[in-house]
Amino acid sequence: MSSVVGTGFDFLRSSETGMSLYEVFEMVCELTIALDQYTRGGVGAPDMIDLLPARSAAQHQLLSLDFSEGEDDVVDRKTAEICRIAALIFSDMVVFPVPAAQQMKPFLAARLKILLEGLGVDALQNVNAEILLWATTLGCIASTFATEHDWYLQQLKTQLSSSRIPDWFALQK
Repeated sequence: MSSVVGTGFDFLRSSETGMSLYEVFEMVCELTIALDQYTRGGVGAPDMIDLLPARSAAQHQLLSLDFSEGEDDVVDRKTAEICRIAALIFSDMVVFPVPAAQQMKPFLAARLKILLEGLGVDALQNVNAEILLWATTLGCIASTFATEHDWYLQQLKTQLSSSRIPDWFALQK
């Protein structure tokens, strides 16, 4: 598992903006693997008390990133922000869940939709298609009980029809 988790984010290392996000994603990936080991309870699995500081540090870093300004291309900054919001959705589901009453998933899904819509047709051609699919999938899950859900379903259909992913099983890989 550790040789696969996070490999789709290697493209982020090509820019300064992306590199700062990549470093945080490495933390989240390592933490995800550690949480999986903890959950499985195998030999050498970490204790939860040892995971808590790493979880807090990863969440803090993810929340502290700011891509509103910078030297990099606007599309790179927008892509980084899309990745950051999608990662916050992932975090809310796996790494640092907050109570459902906080409505974090619908809030993040609405924010992600605005960002995805703001990319524009020309920029979409310059963004990694797999990352867009990853972000859209997380947005769809997060919007399950929100008004944006139908929009996300349509986006997934569009993205999947234009990709080389024939079915759900291929998407899971």
